Amino acid sequence: MNKNDIVTVEITDIGVSGEGIGHVDGYTLFIKDAVIGDVVEAKVMKAKKNYGYARLMKVITPSEYRVEPKCVFARRCGGCQIQEMSYDRQLVFKDQKIRGNLERIGGFTKDQIDTVMQPVVGMEHPFGYRNKAQFPFGTDKEGNPITGFYAGRTHDIIANTDCALGVEQNKEILEIILRYMRENKIKSYDEKTGKRLIKNVLGKTQAEVKEKLAKAVAEAESVDVRRADEYTLGTWLQTWYELYAKPQLRFSTAEYYRRGIELHITPRIGDIPLKKLTGRDLQWFYKDLQEHGRLREAQKGKQPGLSDSTIRGIHTMLRNALDRAVKERLIVRNPADDCIPPKIPKHEMKILPPEQIKSYLTAAEQRSVLPMFYLELISGLRKGELVALQWSDLDVESKTISVSKQAGRNNAGEPDITRPKTENSIRKISIPQDAVDLLVAEHQKHPSNPWMFPSPKTGEMYHPDSVVNIHKKILNDAGLEHLRFHDLRHTFATLALQNGVDVKTVSSMLGHFDAGFTLRTYTHVTRQMQESAAEKMGNFMAQVM
Repeated sequence: MNKNDIVTVEITDIGVSGEGIGHVDGYTLFIKDAVIGDVVEAKVMKAKKNYGYARLMKVITPSEYRVEPKCVFARRCGGCQIQEMSYDRQLVFKDQKIRGNLERIGGFTKDQIDTVMQPVVGMEHPFGYRNKAQFPFGTDKEGNPITGFYAGRTHDIIANTDCALGVEQNKEILEIILRYMRENKIKSYDEKTGKRLIKNVLGKTQAEVKEKLAKAVAEAESVDVRRADEYTLGTWLQTWYELYAKPQLRFSTAEYYRRGIELHITPRIGDIPLKKLTGRDLQWFYKDLQEHGRLREAQKGKQPGLSDSTIRGIHTMLRNALDRAVKERLIVRNPADDCIPPKIPKHEMKILPPEQIKSYLTAAEQRSVLPMFYLELISGLRKGELVALQWSDLDVESKTISVSKQAGRNNAGEPDITRPKTENSIRKISIPQDAVDLLVAEHQKHPSNPWMFPSPKTGEMYHPDSVVNIHKKILNDAGLEHLRFHDLRHTFATLALQNGVDVKTVSSMLGHFDAGFTLRTYTHVTRQMQESAAEKMGNFMAQVM
C-alpha cells in the first residue's frame, strides 16, 4: 500500500477514536467519518508497514447504521467523531469500548464484567446536553473575531457558536462576547507581541457565567483611585502576577517574573504604597540593582550588580504591571514611564562562515546527526521547533516542513509540547530536495517512531538543551570557534539575504511578526545589499550618460 492510492474498503470495525477500520488484502486502514457496514472509496494519506490512514472520498454503499449528522460541521470539526453513526449504534460502540478497557487494562474477565456491568443508559434526546464547553477564540481571514472548535488535528477554528451537543445558552453567551469584541475592536491576540489576549471561554451554566459577568462589570464600574490604599507595590505585583501574568505567559517567562518580584522588587521597594510610588523610586531601585543586585556570594565576587539586560527585563515587567494598575484606576499614571532603564549594548551578530559550513556538517555526520543540523542551516528553525518536529510535519511531495509546535514547559515546569510563541511562528517552510532525501533516509532508520529526530538514548523527543550540547561538541570536533546554536538561525538568514532571497520571504521562513523586524535584525546584511544596489545603479547611469 502506498500513499495516494485510491482503494475500495468495507468498514468492519471502529477504532478507539471513532474512526472506521477496514482491510485491503490484509492491510489495515483507519478512515475517519466511515461507519461500520459502509463500503467506501478512500485515498491513502499515510502508509506505514502494516497499517495506514486514509481519507474518505465517497460512500459507495452506506451502512444501515449511517445517519445524516445533525451538525453541518460534524465532519470537519475535531469535537465530534461519530455523528454519522446512529445513536443506538453509538451506545453499542461505547459499551464495547468500556468493556475492552476493563479487559485490557483492568485485567477483568468477560464473565466478571457481565456480572457487575449494567447496560448503557442512553438519552431520549442526545443533543444539547453538555453543560460544560470550552470555546477557543481567533480571527477569520477578514480580521473579524470568531469562536467555535478546532478542526481535527489542527488549530484552525471552525466558526460556530451553536454546537449541537452544548446547551442552548452557549450561543447567547458567545454572541454577546463576539459582539463586545467587535464593538470595542478587541483582538484575540496582540498584533505587536503576538501574545493571546482572549484564549478561550469556559462556561458551566448560563446562570453561572452571567453572574460572573455581571459581577466583573459591577466591579470595573465601581473602581476608584482611592482603592490604591489597599495595595503596596509588593501586594499589587502579587495580584497582577497571579491574575494577569501567570495565566497568559509561558512557564519560563512566568518563572522569570516570579523570581524578579520575590527576589528583587519585594525585598527592596515592595512596602511602598502603590499610589505613592514615583519614577524616582524606581530609578534608585535600578541603580541599586546595578551596584548590589547579585544575591549569591560566589557571583558577588565577580560581578556585584545585575546585568543591564536583567534590569531592563525587570523594568519591562514593572511597566506592564503598573499599566494594568492605571487601567483599573488604582493610580493616575504609570511611574515607570518616567524611568530610564539601562541600555543593552549591541553585540555583534555571529554566523558560521560559509567556508566553515562543510567542516561543521562533516563533524555532524560523524556524530550521526547530519539531517538535524543540515535542516537547521537551511531553515533557521528555533531549537524548540526543531526538536518538536514529527514525521507527519514533512510533506515529501511539496518539499515542505510544517511548523506548528515547539518544545516548552507546562505550568508544572515539566517538558511539554506547546504552540509557538506567536501566530506568525505557525508556518510552512520549503526545503531543498537534498534535505528531503536526508530526512527520508533518517526516517528509514526508525520508521515506527513519530519523532523526526528521536533521542538515541530514550527514543523520545530531544530536550532542546541536549541539541545545544551536541552543537558544542560538533564545533569542538571541527576545531571551530564557539558559536551559539541560535547563531545557526542567524547564519541561515544572513546567507539567504546575501544570496538574493527577498526580505519578506526570509521573514516568513523565520516566523517573524513582520519584515520590518527582520530588516532591523539584519541591518548589516541589508546595508550591504543597498550598497551593491547603489553600485549597480551607478554603473547603469554611467552607461546611459
